[in-house]
Amino acid sequence: MPKLFIVDDEPTFQEAVKPFFELKGFTVLASMSGEEALPQIEAEKPDVVILDMHLSGRIDGMGVLRQIREKKIPASVIMLTGMENNIKDEVLSLGADKFLNKPVTVKALNAAIEELLKK
Repeated sequence: MPKLFIVDDEPTFQEAVKPFFELKGFTVLASMSGEEALPQIEAEKPDVVILDMHLSGRIDGMGVLRQIREKKIPASVIMLTGMENNIKDEVLSLGADKFLNKPVTVKALNAAIEELLKK
């Protein structure tokens, strides 16, 4: 059973995405901040992390991504942002596997996750 970890400070996003993937058989964990997410990601070792660029708290999505890669956590990371595409190259160079703009559909997330799980 694949394990998915959602890091997004918008409860409505988590509420929309979590049940969809649970029905598909995923174990879905979620966090609203980078500080809360990092130790959980390290302990739970999810297959895929859906990570919003902007998070409340001291550690933003880029900081979480950097630490995931520095700690060599083998999760695939899908970075989400409502910002312009001008940061896409930077995000991918830091180790994100996918970059999607918000608002994002569950269908687009599902396609990205399925592609990453096939690797």
